[in-house]
Amino acid sequence: MRTVATLDPSVRLVVIQFLIPETLVPEIVPPKGPAKGPPVTARQVSGVEVLKSNSGVYLLHLLDGICPIDEQGQYGLVDSWFVPHFPNKSFVRYVLCRKEYVNHEELHSNFVANRDGLLESLVNLANDNLWTVQGHLNPYFDKEGRPSNHQVLMLGCAGRQPAVDSNGLAIKVFRDGRDADNRGIGPKVSIVEKALRLQVVGNEIFLMAPEPTLAQAV
Repeated sequence: MRTVATLDPSVRLVVIQFLIPETLVPEIVPPKGPAKGPPVTARQVSGVEVLKSNSGVYLLHLLDGICPIDEQGQYGLVDSWFVPHFPNKSFVRYVLCRKEYVNHEELHSNFVANRDGLLESLVNLANDNLWTVQGHLNPYFDKEGRPSNHQVLMLGCAGRQPAVDSNGLAIKVFRDGRDADNRGIGPKVSIVEKALRLQVVGNEIFLMAPEPTLAQAV
C-alpha cells in the first residue's frame, strides 16, 4: 500500500485524463471549447510527481471514494471534454471539483443536462479497463492566472488494457499465473482481482496491491 495524496480542502480539483483511440471516445463527451482566461505557461506549471507510472491499475474504487453514485462524496464532476491527439488518438478529460468550491451558476447548461451521462462514461472507462497511471500534484491558478493556495491532483491514464470482453463479460486470467511451461496455475479469476487499484481510505488515496493468493501466501 502506497500513499498517493491526501484529499484535504487544499486539493481543489481532481483531474482524470485518458489517452485512448479516437474511436473509443464516449459519444456524450464534447470537444474542447475555447480556452477561458489567460494562458498558463509551462514555466508556471511546476507540479510534483506523487505517483510514478504504474501499469495495470483499476480506477473504479477511486471514483467510489471521491464521487460515489449516491453523490455523498467530497467532489463532483464539473467539466468534461476531449481533444484530438496525433495519431488517431484523443485526450478525454474529466474535471472533479471539491464541492465547497463549485459555482453552479458557472456550469454550462449543456454540461448540466448531460452530467449524469458524462459521469456514467467516466465510470465505464474506469470499470471496463486497467490503465497505466501517473499522478502529479500541480498548483491551481485562478481565472486571472494567479497562483493560489490550492492544488490540482492530475491523474494521467494511458496504456488501456480491457478488463471486459466485447460481450461485457470479465476477462479472466489464471489466479496464480503460469509455470515455466506456460501452463496456467490455479482457477481463472477476473483480471481486476489481480490488478493494482487506486482506492480512497478516509481522506487518503492509496495505490493498493492485489490480495495475495493462497499460493503466494505460502
